[in-house]
Amino acid sequence: YDGSDVFGENVGAYVPAKYYNEETKDELKRKIYDQYQQLAGYDSFACKVNYLDYVKAWKYYGSAYYFAEPITNKIFGKEFPKEVVLGVNAKGVLIIDPGTLDLLQEFPYSEIVTWGFSAKNLVFVVGNLVRSRKMFFETEEGVEINSLIYAYVNKLMTVGDNMIKDEGAGDMDM
Repeated sequence: YDGSDVFGENVGAYVPAKYYNEETKDELKRKIYDQYQQLAGYDSFACKVNYLDYVKAWKYYGSAYYFAEPITNKIFGKEFPKEVVLGVNAKGVLIIDPGTLDLLQEFPYSEIVTWGFSAKNLVFVVGNLVRSRKMFFETEEGVEINSLIYAYVNKLMTVGDNMIKDEGAGDMDM
């Protein structure tokens, strides 16, 4: 960072409030400027593709969020708040503390044996076929959550079936 103030007083507009304060302002400016310098020579499109590749790796990427109340405040020995946020995305289901936004638990679809819903409840069975546990939640969004999970799992299974067919086709040399 060459010391010139290319940011002005706007650096706080680009950084989440929990990371920004007067003590860290100069350090943040330096880090942002250093990252910016590394992008020299890339065109706008390449930068956008790079950014999307980066954020797709985030656990929260593409999540739909739903408020729910755990039926018990302890799940798998972990203490849960009275209300949680369920994040549903292409990778699995996240359980998030709405107060702190901390990730409390994460279940990839490979660990969700089955799930179900009623008008006011949602249940996940996680684990494997030998050992599994149920998690119950109270939510008005059970139908929507079920539909979304079903769509993601169905897509994953379709992709998996296509990969198996593609690999099997190569074995048919005559």
